[in-house]
Amino acid sequence: MREDAPGPAAGKHIVLVDMYGAFTADPSYRSVDLNDNLHPNATGCARMGEAWYGAPRDVLR
Repeated sequence: MREDAPGPAAGKHIVLVDMYGAFTADPSYRSVDLNDNLHPNATGCARMGEAWYGAPRDVLR
């Protein structure tokens, strides 16, 4: 959490999620998680959901 964030984010609890890291942790992510090398398929959406769910869960522990 950044205390020095400017504007409306100042002093708020903000969690950043590294989607790039979530995908590229698997070297075959392009063929497994993406339909067209850009948009996620069902497996890619599940991976994104796990990353989104995991980020605040880890902060709140």
